Amino acid sequence: MSNTINKSRVLMAVTALISTMVLSMNANAEVSYKDTFADTKSRISIVDEQGQINLPEDYALQGFVHLGSNTVTRPDDGVLQNINSAYTQADALIEFNKTGVWPDGTVIIKDIRFVSENMSLLSGEVQHQTSRDIAFVMVKDSTMRFYQSEHKQLWDSSWGWAQYDNPEQPLTNTNKNAEYCQGCHLPQKANDWLHLEIYHRIKLPSLPASPKLKAQSKRANPTPVIKLVEIEPGSDLTKVADDKSE
Repeated sequence: MSNTINKSRVLMAVTALISTMVLSMNANAEVSYKDTFADTKSRISIVDEQGQINLPEDYALQGFVHLGSNTVTRPDDGVLQNINSAYTQADALIEFNKTGVWPDGTVIIKDIRFVSENMSLLSGEVQHQTSRDIAFVMVKDSTMRFYQSEHKQLWDSSWGWAQYDNPEQPLTNTNKNAEYCQGCHLPQKANDWLHLEIYHRIKLPSLPASPKLKAQSKRANPTPVIKLVEIEPGSDLTKVADDKSE
């Protein structure tokens, strides 16, 4: 009887230990925007104390969620060049979709990959991602906490900007200043510098129609004008309608 009890206790202890390990692994795998600037070594080090921005290695295995992907073709012949994919923390995406504002600590990773040659599969002609061409990271910070840091040039009043284009040091930031990256984002400055419409996981905020669009709508659908026509008794209605339409 005692042996049965001891075996049950051992089994319960082993089960509890395994559950604790699984929970611990899951906790370490899930990244949060709240931890980006936290003083802890148990989380991924994305931004150091001097404002340098690091590309998380194997970020897809560390809890970042896929926002969406888009393709880039050569402008002269339309040949596919890259497949671009973007990722962020799950809780940052949830917060933005609720409020329309990216919380401080949001990390957005854009991974740009080369594509393969055409492959003939049963589903059709297929191309897939291959090696990395370049990667970018944006880190949300509206407090300007790195205003006087060693790497202050990477930060503006809302984001930190980094790029990684050295194949020999793929995790090292090669960007020198925020303005360099902002050049491509300038058309979306009013949307917190982000092309929101190309990522299917992002819920676009409801924006009022611009005056130009309203004017175009009015021209395309003019308000009908109703005219009252006095008709004398015994008049030919067909002839009256023809006369008034001229």
